[in-house]
Amino acid sequence: LAGAMSEAAAGASSAGASGASDSADGRQRRFLAQFTKARCPPVAQLPALASRRCGEANEHVLALLRARVPDTVVLGGDWWLYAKSADGAAALLASLRNTVEQLHILGVREVIVLGQLPTWTLPLPRVLLREWERQGSVPQRSLAALDRKAWLMDAGVRLAVAGTAAVFVSPFDQLCNAQGCLVSQTVDGVSQPLVHDESHLTVAGSVALVSLLRLSNKALFH
Repeated sequence: LAGAMSEAAAGASSAGASGASDSADGRQRRFLAQFTKARCPPVAQLPALASRRCGEANEHVLALLRARVPDTVVLGGDWWLYAKSADGAAALLASLRNTVEQLHILGVREVIVLGQLPTWTLPLPRVLLREWERQGSVPQRSLAALDRKAWLMDAGVRLAVAGTAAVFVSPFDQLCNAQGCLVSQTVDGVSQPLVHDESHLTVAGSVALVSLLRLSNKALFH
């Protein structure tokens, strides 16, 4: 299960090897642990398209969570990658909802679910190159080659966790508007893409998304 972190609270600890420990003045320190595996969504019942040994990896993380229940767990993934059919999407989203409920039963105080990131039908750097060749500049926002199915997946994830205690955060809401999704930023006069393939954020893209989240979801960064 991708992403688990602890807050500074009595008895709190993070999943994994790092646990909350006492500082010299008796206060607990904050720890962050991250668990990721390629093509391995953070759900209990795995889709057919999950990678080999994904189930084993997720069971290992769940065991760590049971041993040291964290304050907060963040779940995220390229959801659309595993939901290429209506039945596949329905099964994945039902599993996500079940996973959220299991985490709360386990004692996790807060579960944050990240929706689907904007996804392109071509690598974004190639899309931006075409835009530059066509209009002589690299756009900051664009709808060119944006995969609309990813937007539908984001809405599906939102619906899947509706009515649970989970906090849903939509990357689409942060990165996109009527003029398009953020695709580049200019650093020292050079335009840099925010995604390095069809869906994976660059470092600059990650910083941009977190900065927007801080502005619009201040409660998540208490």
